[in-house]
Amino acid sequence: LDPSHPARGLLTDVLRELDTQREHLQHLTAQRKLQLQDALAVQQLLADISVAEEWLLEKLPMMQTEECGKDELASAKLGKRHAAFLSDLDANRGDVEALHRTGQAMLDQGHVESGQIAARLASLTQLQEELETLAADRQRSIENMRQFHEFMREAEDVEQWVSDKLMGAASRDIGKDQEDC
Repeated sequence: LDPSHPARGLLTDVLRELDTQREHLQHLTAQRKLQLQDALAVQQLLADISVAEEWLLEKLPMMQTEECGKDELASAKLGKRHAAFLSDLDANRGDVEALHRTGQAMLDQGHVESGQIAARLASLTQLQEELETLAADRQRSIENMRQFHEFMREAEDVEQWVSDKLMGAASRDIGKDQEDC
């Protein structure tokens, strides 16, 4: 501005005011950006929790079944499938723990959605624990049934062996030479 301009003082005041308003607007914009990023992070966490809950809920009926195998082979197959499921459950546990760490960090920061975050994390924990309990029970049931079938097979083998020996002992054929005795 020309120092001799008659409105120089007024223009300087207006420019100063505009500069102050611009700085204030930049500050408000930065705050809003942080709020939006924070809201996005919460929504992403809640969406990830929903995915984890869906996976857990999908697996619950599989763990609640009473089927343990009608024979030794079927029990062994179920045992292998269950072992694969336990591997998946263990991998999922890592994902759930990561969600808990993220959620706990938000809770520690006093996030405005703390109530909802805490409730969803509690629900996720409950589902995870329920599925793990059912999985452990199912594993015991399958293993018990496999052992039962194995025992029954071995008992049948012993019964057959005893039956064969009794038939040999009851035989009146004493043989003709020493090798037949």
